[in-house]
Amino acid sequence: MLIGEPPSVAGWPAMHQAPSYHRFWLTSVSAPYRAVLGDYLAGAEEIKGRGYTLKFNELALAEKTSLPSNPNQLIKDLSDFFLPLELTELQLEYLKSNLLPDDLQDYQWTAVWTGYVNEPDNQENTNIVRYLLRNLLRAIFNIAEYNLS
Repeated sequence: MLIGEPPSVAGWPAMHQAPSYHRFWLTSVSAPYRAVLGDYLAGAEEIKGRGYTLKFNELALAEKTSLPSNPNQLIKDLSDFFLPLELTELQLEYLKSNLLPDDLQDYQWTAVWTGYVNEPDNQENTNIVRYLLRNLLRAIFNIAEYNLS
């Protein structure tokens, strides 16, 4: 692009046009901001803006999955919802390590989830479930495939 020498009287083609228009929305500048936004969404109780409030309820989201007490099914359902591509086994293991950190086992997730369902007023157990769900969602929002949606 030479200044003052456009290819036609219409000027240069817009950056949103073919053949590579679909690649310009994710750049080296926007990618870190998208990662920060994912961390922020997964970590904030609510986001207030000019005339709006965005609330994120990870418990309600998990309750809408097919079997939230099963960590493998929960991860599968949430990744299918948020990600446009099928994940590899390695990626699913990565997400599971975020839901169950420090080598926690599947049955431990089932126990805390069941405890939350049976006693939603038990603040200690509810906080554990919320913390683990937010870890999982943060990982989903920061996985590369999320940027394709």
